[in-house]
Amino acid sequence: MTMNITRRKRGEVRADGFRFGFYYRRRGRLREEEAWLNPEAYKKWAEQTQAAVRKLRARKRAERMGINRPLAHHNKMSTSEEIIGDKQLRVDTDAIIQRLKALPPSRERALAITKFQEGVMWLGMDLKRINEKEPGSVENPYPNSKNPSNTKIEPTADGMKL
Repeated sequence: MTMNITRRKRGEVRADGFRFGFYYRRRGRLREEEAWLNPEAYKKWAEQTQAAVRKLRARKRAERMGINRPLAHHNKMSTSEEIIGDKQLRVDTDAIIQRLKALPPSRERALAITKFQEGVMWLGMDLKRINEKEPGSVENPYPNSKNPSNTKIEPTADGMKL
């Protein structure tokens, strides 16, 4: 690297332990070799630099993906409002699935149906999360589902046709 020799003097040491020195000419330019006084100071500097670079890259990646943006429409809801909202979304999604099934079949529609069914499943997982956060807030729609000796199959929760 080409250095301006008027700024730094040979043997000058920065506060973090970096030492300037060893001027020489290469291809007609004055060059300077740099060295660290102790390896621990260099390791500390390198780790801090790498951590800062990783943090900056993660922040830029998050900005590109739209992560960590403030939610302007985020509302605080009570547990009962969350449950009602999740259940209503499940019913509405099931209605969309039924409308898709009424159309002539195609690969794209089959994929759309699968994704909507996956959405219903994730809403069910949200209900499970609410129940684990506040036990008893949602009743178990499948009380016999974990009993292998029972042959009873319960109807779909929320009366959905899926």
